[in-house]
Amino acid sequence: MRALVLGFVVLMSAPAFGQQIEPTDFPWFNGPTRDAIYRMSENPNAVHVFEAFTLSCSWCNRNAPQVQAMADEYADNERVQFIDLGLDSNDRNIQRWVAEHEPTYPVVKDVDRQIWNILRQSNGVPQTFVVDCNGQMVDATIGYWGSSEKATIRAAIAEGLETECQ
Repeated sequence: MRALVLGFVVLMSAPAFGQQIEPTDFPWFNGPTRDAIYRMSENPNAVHVFEAFTLSCSWCNRNAPQVQAMADEYADNERVQFIDLGLDSNDRNIQRWVAEHEPTYPVVKDVDRQIWNILRQSNGVPQTFVVDCNGQMVDATIGYWGSSEKATIRAAIAEGLETECQ
C-alpha cells in the first residue's frame, strides 16, 4: 500500500508538460521607458526562460544571482530571453525586486497570474519555465537552482533552440 501511495504522490507532483502559452504583453518594470511593455511577439524565435518570483520569497531572493549568472551566459544569444516573472500584485514589490537585484534582463508583472496559472507545477516559488518559440513549455524546475536544476534548464534551452518555429 505504501508503494502505491508513494507512486501516486510522485505521479501527482511530476511536471505536467504540454502546456502552451500565447505571445503575451507584460508591464516591464526595468524597461527602456517608464511605461514600457515587454512583448513576447517581438521575439518570435526566442526561447523564453521565465523565473516566477515574489519579493517575500526568501528562496527567490537567494536564487536571483543564479538567474543573473545564467542570463549572462546566454547574453550573446538573442534567441534566449530570460524573464523575471513577478507574481506580486503590488507593483511596489516588483519595483523593490528590481532595485534590490538589479537584473540586466526584463522584469515583468504577470498580470492576473495569467502565465503562472497555465505553466505552474506547484503553488510554491521560485519556479522556472522554459518555453520554446511556439509557446510550448519544454521543461520546468521548482525551487532554488542547484546543479541539477541548472542542468535541466540548460538542457531545456538547448531543446527549445532546436525547435522549428512556426
